[in-house]
Amino acid sequence: SIMPGNLPSIEGLDLAARYIPMKAVAGDFYGIELISNRQVGILIADVSGHGVGAALIASMIKAAFSSQLQHILDPANVLSAMNRILHGKIGNNYATAACMFIDADKEIIHYAGAGHPPGFLWKKSEQKMYELCENGLMLGPFRDASYSNIKMPFRTGDRILLYTDGVIEAEKKSGDLYGYDSLKNFIKTHENVSVQSFADMLLRDLYEWTAKPNVDSLGDDLTMILVDKI
Repeated sequence: SIMPGNLPSIEGLDLAARYIPMKAVAGDFYGIELISNRQVGILIADVSGHGVGAALIASMIKAAFSSQLQHILDPANVLSAMNRILHGKIGNNYATAACMFIDADKEIIHYAGAGHPPGFLWKKSEQKMYELCENGLMLGPFRDASYSNIKMPFRTGDRILLYTDGVIEAEKKSGDLYGYDSLKNFIKTHENVSVQSFADMLLRDLYEWTAKPNVDSLGDDLTMILVDKI
């Protein structure tokens, strides 16, 4: 119930999201908030642990994110405020997170991370991958943790992928992880499919990698958000 319902319709952008909990409830969370008809704020987070305890912390993250939307043009400021809210309230738990503001009019993104796996920006016109890896400390344990932003152009044909570590840590029986290289290669080789098809195809690729039959057996919560500039 804390997860978004239908994704907002944003002029100039095409969005897709997938949320696959390992159990009935999970510690992964994402929020996609319409700021204007051409602007959107995004948060993706991964709470340590699984199950009900992690899901309760995820609900706190949702509330903390919602309380900071007036500052979404500065994702680093959002993460700093969220960290202060969570500090001292979640025991020995922590959360990694990435926060992004997208302005489709100005064709820019602002991004900040908190111990989270790097997002990827595929620039089709350049045939080049950029890693969004501006990272501070994880949320929760350190009250005075600081964060910083990066600013990147986001133009027609570009694609963003944000995800939790359930994607890159999908594991074969041999112990090999799906990893960053496989993920980046998948983005490159599927640049021409829609974001909805991409999300479904990536999930199938993960099932094939792990040789497991369905989402219930992947071994970790898994969340991804895709944004195309159209």
